[in-house]
Amino acid sequence: MTRIPSVMILLACCLGTAAAEPPVARMTAQQQQTFDIRTVAPRPATERRSDRFPAQVVVPNNQQRVVSTPVGGLVETVLVAVGDAVSEGQVVARIQSPDLLGLQRDLLQTRTRLQLARRNLDRDSQLHQDGIIAERRYQETRSAYQELATQMAQRRQALRLAGMTRDAVDKLEHGQALSSTIELTAPLTGVVMEQMTTAGQRVDAATPIYRIASLKPLWLEIHVPLEHIQGVAIGDRVDIPPLPVSGHVITIGREIHPADQGVLLRAEVDEGAATLHPGQFVQVEVTCRCATDGQPARFRVPRRALVRLGDRTVVFVRVADGFAPRDVTVIEERDADAVIAARLPAGAQIAVSGTATLKAMLTGIGNGQ
Repeated sequence: MTRIPSVMILLACCLGTAAAEPPVARMTAQQQQTFDIRTVAPRPATERRSDRFPAQVVVPNNQQRVVSTPVGGLVETVLVAVGDAVSEGQVVARIQSPDLLGLQRDLLQTRTRLQLARRNLDRDSQLHQDGIIAERRYQETRSAYQELATQMAQRRQALRLAGMTRDAVDKLEHGQALSSTIELTAPLTGVVMEQMTTAGQRVDAATPIYRIASLKPLWLEIHVPLEHIQGVAIGDRVDIPPLPVSGHVITIGREIHPADQGVLLRAEVDEGAATLHPGQFVQVEVTCRCATDGQPARFRVPRRALVRLGDRTVVFVRVADGFAPRDVTVIEERDADAVIAARLPAGAQIAVSGTATLKAMLTGIGNGQ
């Protein structure tokens, strides 16, 4: 006598009265344990991770400065090199400039003339009050003094632009000897990114000497295909797996690049900037916030919960007397998880093991077996 396996007998018992009822794989709690059918609660998926896109690490524009010589001269000393860290105000180079001597001489000559004009103004002011000189002469003297005072301010500013500090200009006015040395200082705390000149080189005014940048924060310039830009918003998170680097989107470009038909996405790195280097190419993921707008809610579930029924994809939802299939739309599958869009009841539990048994039972119902 042929023995019928107990599993087949149990399946037949479950399916015997279900042909005319809605498709439910009927099963008691004991049978669920027998078939090792375990369930989990789907997690709301409020975010969606993109594919990986190419990106380049760049320094923000407002964090870069160029140190240039304000007047022509000879580069006497360069004190730092590419890659060196510098502090704001640190001397990075010295320039010998005959032009600086000319500016200092002009300041001292103007100062002498201004002192004489001041004495003339004081004298004519007193004579005008005593009625000895006419108003016109007093106004001419006053005008000459004001003109020299303006010229003196211009001379001071010229020396400031030439690299002398306010304190150095004040000391020069009070008798300090003239100097032809200009000390160039770092305009910010950062890292030397580029050196444009060397010691012994003759330079003209405005010749760049160094490019210095602050490397925190950094930007990521990401090229995203046009078809993937939908749903990306300002503030979305950006990651560089597997590095511990994250940031957020700050700019979404409007121009399509003709070379790759992509859109420029710019992100600012919030964490892990020290592990990146300007000019470096990386692969990034953008995590978008999911907006349903009346569409089925999105859930994150284990991939093993997905079951294919012909051209349908379903998950088995626990109901009072078994498991019922619910159609889902797969949004993405990554690693061991999947994101689905589905209308699931509150507090739903879905099967993540034994789904082959449930599928077999459901197929038997559909075929009228």
